Amino acid sequence: MNLDVMVSQRRHLTNSGIGFHSIHYIRGLTVLLNFKDNKASGDFACNHEAESLKDWFEQLDVWQRQSLPYDRIAWLKVTGVPINLATKEVFRQIGQSFGKVVHVVGLGADDEDLSVNRIGVLVGDGSRILDEVSLMWKDKCFKAWVLEDTDDWIPDCIRAEEEEDNDLDESVSDDDVSGSG
Repeated sequence: MNLDVMVSQRRHLTNSGIGFHSIHYIRGLTVLLNFKDNKASGDFACNHEAESLKDWFEQLDVWQRQSLPYDRIAWLKVTGVPINLATKEVFRQIGQSFGKVVHVVGLGADDEDLSVNRIGVLVGDGSRILDEVSLMWKDKCFKAWVLEDTDDWIPDCIRAEEEEDNDLDESVSDDDVSGSG
């Protein structure tokens, strides 16, 4: 549905009692839910019209190895915006120059570094973004620079699963493992 809902997918699904096995991030705002068994998958498919699911998913499809459109979330670092123009709406407008804005925060009083802000933008190609934009204010033109962060980003709903896996790995000792060769 949106970035905030996607990153909290695990909590939503767990709290609703849906018996999913894992969540896989595909790209953009797309996730793949893997169910524990066919019954859980069928129950979910039958209940996809439930009001809570409509709040969590814009679209639900059974994946049958069909291709999916390419999109991705680009995290943009924006610098050079004058402090008097550093509002959420200005950053949203900057982000819209590059794609659909999925996340923007305004700079606040608690922020120590007011020289840079981050914007999440849904884009339809793999080209890295490196650009500048012009901002007009009271007949003055200001330049701001936009640089895509190249660090890999994984939604929190996936990170939680990775952390659980790591916790399990750390809690298993050689004495706890048995097997036959």
